[in-house]
Amino acid sequence: MWTGLRIKQNQATEIPIPWGPEDRVSFNPENVVAIQVQSRWKVADGDHWILDFDQNRIGAERAVAVIKHYGLSSTCYVGRPACPGEQPMTYWLDHSGNAPAGAMAQEDAIAFTPATVTVRQIGQRWKVADGNNWLLDFGPAEGNAKLALYFIKKYGFTHICYVSRPNPPMTYFRK
Repeated sequence: MWTGLRIKQNQATEIPIPWGPEDRVSFNPENVVAIQVQSRWKVADGDHWILDFDQNRIGAERAVAVIKHYGLSSTCYVGRPACPGEQPMTYWLDHSGNAPAGAMAQEDAIAFTPATVTVRQIGQRWKVADGNNWLLDFGPAEGNAKLALYFIKKYGFTHICYVSRPNPPMTYFRK
């Protein structure tokens, strides 16, 4: 569980998370390629498989183009390993630890407003939402939803982007 607390005398109040650990996996964007392994298309840095696009060669090549366009060199996760039926948040950063910025041609992106993004419980599930638009669903993991909101605000993300929907193998956030 991740939460922020302010403790003053005998009073404890919940506040936004002031800091969160990053689950970051680095790679060299100059070495990233789309390769076929048996019958599956992978995005890889040498022997390190970064993404699996199954039979979708065009999607894998598009993911390589996204990585190279933004100079991405780290994949970051919130909620890993995921429980069955859950999808962790994935965001990507460049070698300086900056979020990708600016649109890419033919990008599949949905804009949102970081100032109005909140964590909400809907039924038994914790969601990161902008109004009625659900950006992320963390199931029962309230702490992961709060940590995801922390990173959205920390990096100033304004768009959630997809490569090869439905069930996109690559999701990234940008500002």
